[in-house]
Amino acid sequence: MKKIYSILLSAAFVASSSIASAQQLPNVGFESWKTACGSTEAFGTGGLTSSKTGEMRKRPGVEPTDWNGSSINQKVIMQKQETLIFDETTEKVSGSHSVKMQNKFVGVGSIGSVAPGFITLATPWVYAVSTIEECDGGAYGGVAFTAKPDAITGKYKRTDATGENSHIIVYLWNGTFTSNVGSKSAPSQSRTNVDRAIWGTETSTGDGKLVAKCDYTFTTTGGAWKEITVPIEYVVGAGDPTMMNTVISGGDYWTRANMLDGTTLYADDVKFLYYSRLNDIKVGGVSVAGFNSDTYNYNMSGTTLPAESDIEVSHMGVGASHTIAIDKVNATVTITVTNAGNDVDNVASHTYVLQYEKNANVVKKEYPGYLNVSSDMLGGQLIKDQANTITIIENGDGTCTFILPDFRLDAESESMGDITVENVTMTTGADGVTTYKGSVTDMSLAGDLLANVELNGTITAAGVVDMVIDVVWTNSGMGDIPILCTFTSFTSGVENIIAVPQGEVEYYNLQGVKVANPENGVFIRVQGGKATKVVK
Repeated sequence: MKKIYSILLSAAFVASSSIASAQQLPNVGFESWKTACGSTEAFGTGGLTSSKTGEMRKRPGVEPTDWNGSSINQKVIMQKQETLIFDETTEKVSGSHSVKMQNKFVGVGSIGSVAPGFITLATPWVYAVSTIEECDGGAYGGVAFTAKPDAITGKYKRTDATGENSHIIVYLWNGTFTSNVGSKSAPSQSRTNVDRAIWGTETSTGDGKLVAKCDYTFTTTGGAWKEITVPIEYVVGAGDPTMMNTVISGGDYWTRANMLDGTTLYADDVKFLYYSRLNDIKVGGVSVAGFNSDTYNYNMSGTTLPAESDIEVSHMGVGASHTIAIDKVNATVTITVTNAGNDVDNVASHTYVLQYEKNANVVKKEYPGYLNVSSDMLGGQLIKDQANTITIIENGDGTCTFILPDFRLDAESESMGDITVENVTMTTGADGVTTYKGSVTDMSLAGDLLANVELNGTITAAGVVDMVIDVVWTNSGMGDIPILCTFTSFTSGVENIIAVPQGEVEYYNLQGVKVANPENGVFIRVQGGKATKVVK
């Protein structure tokens, strides 16, 4: 049975940790450069290229590492090479490099056309013939990508006055798009995941779905560096992405007839943003007064804290998640928002705090003792006499919150979180003994585990605790699995009396009350997960 327990617990932790990791654009500041470029697929007819069906041709010049450029190596009447991508070390924002993209006329005499300066994560292709109207080009493919960025940001500089549109393009998709490339009037070569097919401006077949996209255009930056942030828009119901491509183009990427000789764009510090802030917080259906995404602390009126179910939040980030923590003692509601990558301030998490007025009747009490955990279905005794400390937060209305922190199924396993039971009834008898009774249905432990919890116990006037916590794991895949937890105070006596060791420790008296400066008596020393009686 111990083996079954280990398998179930391992599976649960795998499931609960399957959170999308941050993925970023490569070579963000363009600090790294290839000494030799990659290849572009070239097409043509009538002997103008060596193959109508396509030929991979190495591009001249240099280009940023992990990116592909649009520099030309083509044969139209005669062999022609032209560098359109440059490693710029003078015009830059940070570091030592930026990337320069420049449109240039490519041809012989008056026969030719303007070629676009752009970089992409996909494979560039070009169709070049002497009939300019038939020429075409673009990119197909991309890189594997499963995260969901919210925006692309970067620094850009235009130094020309051509009036041509520059483009910042991002698109994410899943599945496969199949369409043709080649001559503008009659493309005949089938390729997968061509940019225009993914965007839906070209007929395609396959099971591909566009998940998200952005295409921002601008004609000038006033001759100075300008930070531009472009939101990425997601298609509802398209699912999660598996692939991504980004294009930074000095010229009009989609329409070659609009390209002008000399259009020049510099780019630096281009990266994705993952928002971990909120658009709104509502309590009981009403927005928090004066809410602002960049303001993180709010004073709230009244001493009554809302339940977690009364709090609604609206994420800025499509892939963001949040947790809510309610602290009755300090009268705070804390909302922590996280995402897979960094936000505009280079952090991946932001915390909002709603501060209510403190209630003097709310009292927090801590009781150190021994925890025992057992389950016949999981191998018998799982934890024996482990030092732990429960917390009782009395609400002042005959109810309390019970917390057993850092719950584990054995001494070596990872923490499954806290067992927290709200609205526990407290009934005090004539003998001073307080009886506790409460329950929770579908408590989440270790992320995806669900459990029903029933609490029954007593605490004497002297602070002696005796609690039974019945936990039933309900979604194990093998039926309900009962787990019995018991918590008892440290017993009195002088066994295991030792000298106080060096190091930071916590002390409690025999009634379970924490003592800051113990002296002249017997106390419980808690350190490193172990509890021992000491004489001071």
